[in-house]
Amino acid sequence: MQRNILFLIMTTSLAGCHLGDRITPPSDAEAAFVGGSLCLMTPGRTEIQKLKGVMFEIRGESPGFTKIFKYEREYLTVKKDTCIPTFEYKFESGKAYNITLSFTPDTGNGRSDYNPNYYSTSFVVWEGSDKKKNVSYVN
Repeated sequence: MQRNILFLIMTTSLAGCHLGDRITPPSDAEAAFVGGSLCLMTPGRTEIQKLKGVMFEIRGESPGFTKIFKYEREYLTVKKDTCIPTFEYKFESGKAYNITLSFTPDTGNGRSDYNPNYYSTSFVVWEGSDKKKNVSYVN
């Protein structure tokens, strides 16, 4: 009997799933080409939050481009309503991308149905007849 109880306790603690825990999806990032460069925006983010890392990947391919800042002094301050740096990554026409952005927490930002510390978006880059790049969102 004690073995069964111990086994049950061990399996539930190792599973990492506790009562009341829920997975919170990331907030939606926005993307658009501005002057030939991709501009990533994070609506709802506060200026207190600093950029901790980015990950760009072409759908169906790996690995992608990842830039993670290991130390707090390296985190980037990005003003609200400005483009998130893409570190000169080249977004090609005809490719689908998954983007993930990681920010430091803002404890005053309140609870939401979405995680305010992580943003993500998925889109396809395409060229119009004017040879300008555009973005179409995908799920």
